[in-house]
Amino acid sequence: MNIPQPLLVQQYFQAANAVDIHNQYRQHELELERVWSTHSWRVRIFQTVMGMTLVNAYLAFKHFKGTQLTMTEFAKQIVAGLVEDAKAIGGRGGGAGDGGMGQVGYRRGKGGGHRAGNS
Repeated sequence: MNIPQPLLVQQYFQAANAVDIHNQYRQHELELERVWSTHSWRVRIFQTVMGMTLVNAYLAFKHFKGTQLTMTEFAKQIVAGLVEDAKAIGGRGGGAGDGGMGQVGYRRGKGGGHRAGNS
């Protein structure tokens, strides 16, 4: 028996695989939530948006350049480029023990400074 599907349902099932692939790259290749542990909802949202942005950029790069570069290699190149750009404009790099966050990872409040990601 053949039951007709509404166009919206057909389009959903055509695109569902792309959403799954995107989520796999973000949750299993990057794993920002695993490697950057936090209790801060602000940092969690930043991680999610950053992961989505990196995956989108990677998929676009892969589509237009036809490269065999892996997601991990792509992300490492992006990070290296951002670090070099920060150095070129005089950004303050992180010191040992600050988790690579530099001055960005610290919040100042009434109780003094504490790590934004460890609240």
